[in-house]
Amino acid sequence: MKNRVPPLSPTLVKKILNRYDLHLAKGFGQHFLIDDNIRRRIIEAARLQPQDHVLEVGAGIGTLTVALADKCRQVTAIELDSKLLPALKDTISPFNNIKVLATDAVKLSLADLGIGATLPNKLVSNLPYNIAAPIIIKYLENFSFLNTFTVMVQSEIAERILAAPGRQKYGAYTVKLEFLAASRLVLKLSRDIFLPPPRVDSAVVQFKRRDVKFDSQARQLFKLIESAFSQRRKQLVNSVNSGLNIEKAKIAAALTTLDISADIRAESLSLDDFIDLYQLLYRL
Repeated sequence: MKNRVPPLSPTLVKKILNRYDLHLAKGFGQHFLIDDNIRRRIIEAARLQPQDHVLEVGAGIGTLTVALADKCRQVTAIELDSKLLPALKDTISPFNNIKVLATDAVKLSLADLGIGATLPNKLVSNLPYNIAAPIIIKYLENFSFLNTFTVMVQSEIAERILAAPGRQKYGAYTVKLEFLAASRLVLKLSRDIFLPPPRVDSAVVQFKRRDVKFDSQARQLFKLIESAFSQRRKQLVNSVNSGLNIEKAKIAAALTTLDISADIRAESLSLDDFIDLYQLLYRL
């Protein structure tokens, strides 16, 4: 019996690309995984179960897609580049549990996934570099049915995700993600396991959704966080005053109550600090 998931290799990927005369589009951030061992480790990290429904963003030519489909009940694979669709459909042809959506993943809605359809519970993807950051935050904010994310991203994004307070990469994006999910580094990836090799290294990061609601209060908290980091060199009192028009005296008094210096900058505050500050400023 022919193996439905052939070993991943540079030869296989080049063969598929040449068969369809594909020239990769830099605008889509397309870099295809060519290392079978790394693909296996990503699948293992995702801990797929037979009943899982996996969402994949940036399916490309389908070499990760088929490995996912071999381990779970259903895969919904998103691929926007129409030039890749014939190759993708060819690669996945041995499987009947893969649904392809030719849509913009950044604009994905529940309607795109299908009214009344069984929704995916896991995201596993080699995310296109140009949309990785907005995809992660949007899907955590809006798609509560996705419980875990196991994604390949460029190292710079991984550093922003995992940064601790006081570090250069620590920012509003970091704090908002920490509110929504627990994150961990799974793997560091060298650029030579992709075709074509990207100019930067990559990493696999995993998120597990926290039991929090992204409601009106969470949105208000996020506005506070964003305003605090909007002018990194300024003291938090000035940034929040400028961004949210809250009196400086009120902000300073709240910081004093929390035993935090009124001279502090946003990069020194933890998520818990921001939550405490938010509750004082809005008297919840």
